[in-house]
Amino acid sequence: MRDLRFWNRSYRDLVPSQDVLHQLDIIILSAAVGMFLFANTGGAALTGYASAFGAGEFVFGLISALPILASLVQLYVSYLIEKTGQRKKLFLIGGVIQRTAWVVVAFIPILVPEFAASSRIWVLLTLITLAAMAGSFVNVSHVSMMAEVVPMEIRGRYITTRQRTTTLFSLAAGLGAAFILDHLPGYWGYTVVFGVGGLCGIADILLYTKFEFPQLPRNERRFSLFEGALGCFKDEKTRRFLVFWMVWGFGINLSSAFFNKYALEMLGLSFTQIILFGQITSNLLSIFVLPRWGRCL
Repeated sequence: MRDLRFWNRSYRDLVPSQDVLHQLDIIILSAAVGMFLFANTGGAALTGYASAFGAGEFVFGLISALPILASLVQLYVSYLIEKTGQRKKLFLIGGVIQRTAWVVVAFIPILVPEFAASSRIWVLLTLITLAAMAGSFVNVSHVSMMAEVVPMEIRGRYITTRQRTTTLFSLAAGLGAAFILDHLPGYWGYTVVFGVGGLCGIADILLYTKFEFPQLPRNERRFSLFEGALGCFKDEKTRRFLVFWMVWGFGINLSSAFFNKYALEMLGLSFTQIILFGQITSNLLSIFVLPRWGRCL
């Protein structure tokens, strides 16, 4: 039984080597920088942007549904990574495309002229879907990489430290975006928020150019994508988790697309008020609770 001193130590004191510590620091730094994009891509800023284009209820449903539908690409990405072993290459390509799509989102009012204003909504939906599809390459590659890079004995401490850091940066990014949107009228506020966010996202990905992804062996065995997908349901614990996640996702996504629209239009809240009431409480709880969870894992 390990004594209390072990559980109170930072993950940095338990890392086996400086090389591993350097890689772990890059992962946290990149996640913090990327928060300036992802704190706003699915929140009130995107809702306000779509509303400014004249989006109706149906479009807001699509904004919520299309990225989830596009994430089915993850099945193919998993198959592709296992067949080729090119995890880092796919991660970087997918990441740059995903982040660049959000930079283009920022300039839709400039790229699509006023006389074709009705097309702006469909350009927005197309770019959101493209970003979600490209993000599938990032998500699958990153999760598998983390499982290999982060030593098991510090995984709980490290992941909670990373989560607490990203929570702080997410809060800062959300408040900064809210201030800009409340004080910079018209489309320019959205252009600044999504433009700066997209550039920060690209910087997040570029931090991995010198990152050493563990080498994956190329799988020469012939197997189908369908076979790989069915393999997830053979394990009972995995099957239970998938059922739980499907029920949870259905409940949340059925209504989440309209949360911010309701707050902006029906309640008349400002962007700053939405961030204050909607994010600060949960973020502060995460900051205080996560370290305790990490020591227990």
